[in-house]
Amino acid sequence: RDVGTGGLHIQTNGPAIYLQDTDGNGMAQFTKDGASFLYYNKALKFYTTNTGACVCGNVISDKVGIGTGATTISAMLHLSGDTDANLIRIENSNTSMSQNDTIGAIEFFNNDPTDRSPNVAASIYALAGASGGSGSLDFRTISPGAEGAPATSSMIICQYNGYVGIGTTTPTERLHVDGSACVKTLSAIYGDSNYFAGCIGIGETAPGEKLTVAGNISASGSVYGNIVSTGTTINGDLTVHGSISADAYCSD
Repeated sequence: RDVGTGGLHIQTNGPAIYLQDTDGNGMAQFTKDGASFLYYNKALKFYTTNTGACVCGNVISDKVGIGTGATTISAMLHLSGDTDANLIRIENSNTSMSQNDTIGAIEFFNNDPTDRSPNVAASIYALAGASGGSGSLDFRTISPGAEGAPATSSMIICQYNGYVGIGTTTPTERLHVDGSACVKTLSAIYGDSNYFAGCIGIGETAPGEKLTVAGNISASGSVYGNIVSTGTTINGDLTVHGSISADAYCSD
């Protein structure tokens, strides 16, 4: 009814107001408690409740602001809130997930027409754990082999048990690197038993022995091993606070 203000007022004493097309298909619904439901082509696309709003499907817009305080939108999707419960949730309704099933993902699409693009150049996948429990994060960044295909090669994976893999999808330690690694600053290595395969260089980029040190060595304990009569060279100072035990030695 028109109350003289130029607006249309719809009132009801029932539980809701329904807007339908000529075929009886729902277009909108407004309930007595304030919830609203909007439909497109018979499908629910948007609804509100007393706790928030939900978009059912894709959002296509230049900029969207959601939440309290999101009046000045500075990004294509701007989420704003004033509590410690500001969350983005991707929910998978599958109730029988298996290990490594995809729970949800964020994809980064590249429209550059060169180098097998356009395609999903990088993505972050949330994968289910054993029997669907727990989960892991899979970071994929390698360009796919076919144009239009998503990036499928895992570069970093963070598992539910705290293990992180780089170059491997099955890490067995807190940090598992399958390949070469360069650490600019390493303050300490802790553990009861540490194992290093190959040659180790300290101050040397191309070690030729199990341990190659370019510089001085200071030891506060004992040094054990075989000092052969030929081929043993110490360039620099050797300071030992303790004892040196060897099967044989040769001195000048």
